[in-house]
Amino acid sequence: MEDSIVNLYNKLMANFDKIPPGVTQPLVKPKSIDDVPILTLTLWDAENKYSGYELRRVAAELADELKKDQDVSEFSIIGGQKRQVVINLDQSRLKAYQASSLQIMRALQQANFVLPSGAFPAGNREFIVETGGFLADMEDVASVVVGIYNGKPVYLRDVADLTDGPQEPANYVFMGLGPAAVEKGLIQAPGQFEAVTIAVSKKKGANASTVAHEALAKMEALKGKLIPADLQVTVTRDYGETAKEKSDELLKHMLIATVSVIILTISKCTASIRSPRSWPLMKSAVLPFLPPLPLLQPFCPWLSSRGSWVLI
Repeated sequence: MEDSIVNLYNKLMANFDKIPPGVTQPLVKPKSIDDVPILTLTLWDAENKYSGYELRRVAAELADELKKDQDVSEFSIIGGQKRQVVINLDQSRLKAYQASSLQIMRALQQANFVLPSGAFPAGNREFIVETGGFLADMEDVASVVVGIYNGKPVYLRDVADLTDGPQEPANYVFMGLGPAAVEKGLIQAPGQFEAVTIAVSKKKGANASTVAHEALAKMEALKGKLIPADLQVTVTRDYGETAKEKSDELLKHMLIATVSVIILTISKCTASIRSPRSWPLMKSAVLPFLPPLPLLQPFCPWLSSRGSWVLI
């Protein structure tokens, strides 16, 4: 992969002069097989009591819990509407307080950041010092100081109207149930329902079956606590389970092939083994690869009467 990335960057650098003015440089994000989600969980409501905005908020909290597993690399949430605070500036109030939209934008940027400021040890512990903080809710946003007028601070709520709610949807997810839903243990409900999907990816070298099993166990433990009891959570992809099935199937065929080779070897060597002249040759060439005598006797009963040669 490293060689391919280097070649790609070389090709991009050689053609930067063809990028139109004002267009940002291409962004290259390497992707591997470990970036493919191994588990997807779809949250939906058969009674339509939860909107896409509410489903996404529950999915975000569930994803934060799943991300705590050390073998989970990343997650993504698809569907629903994100939360946003809409700020509608009032031009008349802006003029009254002698403020501008650019001034408010800079104030918001300065109020919504965290800067590491060092650390100090105390009591066998290390304390990390951070400066600033992120805006957590609409009250924090409304309390941002955007300027000074007549010696008094001007807050954002003084010059704008704020609304806390869902933003415009960027993508949609719908859950539909077919005739096979009963076989999967799902409730039978006609139509399609708004849903939100959580996609979980594992770290490189981690076992997909183990990561998926632990994530599902944590999800089951959170039902009724973080996940409302009347909310449906359906496993729409489980590569851990399919990987286990393929591994078991491979081991099964390997066992069948091994037994077949043993039986074929015994059947081909039966005539030579019965001949006393070939015993020295068979002893040095074949016997080291044959199973012990107790395993051979069920296939070759006549060995019980001539078992002495095996012990030579």
